[in-house]
Amino acid sequence: MIRVMIVEDEAVIRLGLIHSIRWDSLGFTLAAEAENGKQALELLDSIPVDLLITDMRMPECDGQRLLQEIEARKLNCEIIVLSEYTDFAYMRQAIHAHVYDYLLKPVDSEQLNSLLERVKKKILNRTHSADALSNLLAAMITGDEEFAGQAMETYLSEHDDSPFLLTTVLTREGIPLPDFLEAAPYDSRILPLSKEKSFVVLSLTSKVADGHLLYTWRSWFQGQMKKAAVNYRAGMSEGKESLVELSRALIEASLALDYAHQSKSVISYSEIAIIELKTYALPLHEKQLTELIKSGRDVRKELRQSFSQELEKSAYIHMPSARRLLTELTFSLERCCQEAGRSINISTLLGENYIDRIHKMEWPLELNKLLNEITDKTFEALASQETGSTEGVLRRVLFAVQTRYMEDISLISFAQEYHINYIYLSRKFKELTGETFTDCLMRIRMEKARELIEKNGFSEKEAAPLVGYTNSYYFTNSYRKYFGMEEAEHEH
Repeated sequence: MIRVMIVEDEAVIRLGLIHSIRWDSLGFTLAAEAENGKQALELLDSIPVDLLITDMRMPECDGQRLLQEIEARKLNCEIIVLSEYTDFAYMRQAIHAHVYDYLLKPVDSEQLNSLLERVKKKILNRTHSADALSNLLAAMITGDEEFAGQAMETYLSEHDDSPFLLTTVLTREGIPLPDFLEAAPYDSRILPLSKEKSFVVLSLTSKVADGHLLYTWRSWFQGQMKKAAVNYRAGMSEGKESLVELSRALIEASLALDYAHQSKSVISYSEIAIIELKTYALPLHEKQLTELIKSGRDVRKELRQSFSQELEKSAYIHMPSARRLLTELTFSLERCCQEAGRSINISTLLGENYIDRIHKMEWPLELNKLLNEITDKTFEALASQETGSTEGVLRRVLFAVQTRYMEDISLISFAQEYHINYIYLSRKFKELTGETFTDCLMRIRMEKARELIEKNGFSEKEAAPLVGYTNSYYFTNSYRKYFGMEEAEHEH
């Protein structure tokens, strides 16, 4: 089937063109339709087209700019121009852009189909020429098995079969398409694989790809990318004996592209085929994370470190699994905030749906950067909520007593820090804990001291500074009095 795209800003005219074309008898199929040149170019990034029928007067990106961009990108399609205008400038642009022909509006149905019969012959001749390999690769990329089978049958009936290897490429900046394959070591074709700056390169080789052929291709490929200063990842299939295996090779190269290596930019399928894919585990249990959030603890550093460590367990990072891990971690963080009584919506904090944002990530550093943004915004929001409430301040004070008992802390300093009346804070603290601040701090210090002395063999003098006492003599008296040791010694 010959794939057609129609570009026309007026929906009524576009629909009229679609109904006028004798699709079945011509062997044409409508691959896509667009309202303007900008939309057409976006579609052309991912949809292979044999024939483009376009208006010239359109908003955003008119026909003239569309033709210029098609020529600059060296897209391999025939073009028919529709126009209400007969001015020479437009026709000169059409001729310059290698347009097959043009029609004046309103378009006559018979004239249109007669023109399509003529352009069909040119397209079929082109398909049966050296560009047949590109069309075969495009057929595989579309995923249309029937169309791909026909393209394979047509190609093999008119061309010699050949061994080959396939490379999928993902870049940040985009590959310099016009020049990329110049001086390639093998006869190669390159086509868009998706809209996300992803491409596929098919390279015919003189024999089944052995170690030397793979090394030659990889070295040239890496050199080209380095010369172009492109940040990229690439996945390479195993060498195949016949183009009949093209579909399998595309699967292999795509699977290899799913991985990111800590140091390599090109990964062969043979490298990842032996990897046992392990599911990444959430770095913190939800119950533990909920309690930490309740206590007011800022654990963004721990979350980031544990996430990075989970990914770095292997030399290879499986990007789909890494994205899933970050999604689960973000969802878990949001849920733990809810369980802790904190109303946090991470998508709102980011300004977009975090699942959609994560789904776009293709680089490990992007995932880490996004996690940093998620944790920063989440814990800043938590801190903002807690600072404004007495309950939040009390939780922070209690957590400080439990974790900073070895420091010189006082309720007066907390009252000053959070701008709360000292007497009011003291009363609320006792309501929360059942103890005064002083009694609570004393109990925790003594319990920690007893653990050091009785379970870990510390002397009273050694334990004193570890639980917040600078005077060891005073600590010894306080410690023995607290646990009733003086009365016991007196009785003996």
